[in-house]
Amino acid sequence: MTFKRDAKILAAGIAVFAARYYMPIDAPRFNGAVHEALALTRWYAREHVLLCLVPAFFIAGAISIFVSQASVMKYLGAGAPKAMAYGVASVSGTVLAVCSCTVLPLFAGIYGMGAGIGPASAFLYSGPAINALAIIMTARVLGSDIGLVRAIGAVVFSVVIGLLMHLVFRREQQGRQAAANMPTEKTRPLFQTGLTFLFMVAILVFANWGGGGTGFFAAVHGVKWWVTGICGIGLLATLMVWYGLPWWKPLIVAGAAFVAGLWPGGAVAAFAAATTAFSWAVGSKGRTRRVVRCELGVREADSATPAGGSHGGRVPAGQARSRGTAPLRMDRPPGGRQLARRQPVRIGLGGRSCISPR
Repeated sequence: MTFKRDAKILAAGIAVFAARYYMPIDAPRFNGAVHEALALTRWYAREHVLLCLVPAFFIAGAISIFVSQASVMKYLGAGAPKAMAYGVASVSGTVLAVCSCTVLPLFAGIYGMGAGIGPASAFLYSGPAINALAIIMTARVLGSDIGLVRAIGAVVFSVVIGLLMHLVFRREQQGRQAAANMPTEKTRPLFQTGLTFLFMVAILVFANWGGGGTGFFAAVHGVKWWVTGICGIGLLATLMVWYGLPWWKPLIVAGAAFVAGLWPGGAVAAFAAATTAFSWAVGSKGRTRRVVRCELGVREADSATPAGGSHGGRVPAGQARSRGTAPLRMDRPPGGRQLARRQPVRIGLGGRSCISPR
C-alpha cells in the first residue's frame, strides 16, 4: 500500500514537471490564450463581482431582514399550495437582472427563510433565464418569437425541475416542515418594503446595463451611472426615514464614492467605495459585547440595540443572549428598576451565576 501511494505521488510530480518543462511559451496561440484567460479573470473581478454579486448579496440579506419568514413560508413554503408556490417562484426572477452566479445568494436567502426546496429550485432555474433584460435582448437579436418561447420554456422547465427536486428530497422536506413553526411576526407596511427592494433591484439593473445598440438602450447606457446614483440616494433616504439610519452615515457613503471617483477606475471604483461604506453604515448599528467571566469559563453576551441606540449602549435586564452552549439569564435588580451605569449584573449560566461588571 505504501509503494502504490508513493508511486502515485511520484507520477504526479513527474507529470507536473513535464508540463512545466514542455510549456509552449513561445507559441503565439498559447500566449494569446493565457492573456485572454487573465483578461477575462480581471474583467470578472472588476465588473461581474462588484456590479452583480455584491448587490445580489445585499438583496439576499435584505430578504432575510425585510421579508417576514411568515410570508415566505406562506407563499413559497413546502406546505403552500403548489400552484401558488411554483407560480410565484417561476416568474419572480423577471424583475431581477441576475445570472447563474448572482441568483445563488438569492436562492440561499429564500431557502433559509423557509421556502421549500421545490419552489426555491424553480426560482434558481428560471431567475437567470427570464429576467427582463435577457428576454428583451433575445427578442431583439433572435426575434420576438424566440424571445417568447424562451420565456415560456424557462417557466415550464423551472416548474418541472422544482417538482423533481421536491420529489427527490420529499422526506427531508417533510421533516423540515414538521420542525418549522409558522412564526407570527409584526410586519411593516408593504410600500416601505417594496420601495426599499425597488431601489436595490434598480441599482443591480442599471449598474449592469450593457452598451451597444441604438435608441432607448444606448440612451440609458449613457446615463446609467447617474441613474444608479439616484437609486442609491433613494435607498439611503428610505433607510434614514423608515429604518433609523443616522443622517451622517449617508454623507460618508456619498463622500467615499466621490473621492473614489476621482481616482483611476472611474465609476466602478466609486461603486466599490460606496458599497464598502454602505456595508459599514448598515452593519454598525449599536452592537454591544461584553465578556462574562466566572467559574464556568468565558461566555460572550450579545445584545443588538436599535439603530437609534435607545438603550444607550447598555444591555436591558432580561434581554442578553449567550454565545455559549449554556443558557444565560440576567436578573433584574430588586424592585424592577432599570440598571444604572456600571452597576454589577448577576448573570446565570447553566444554572450557576456570577457577577459581571457593567
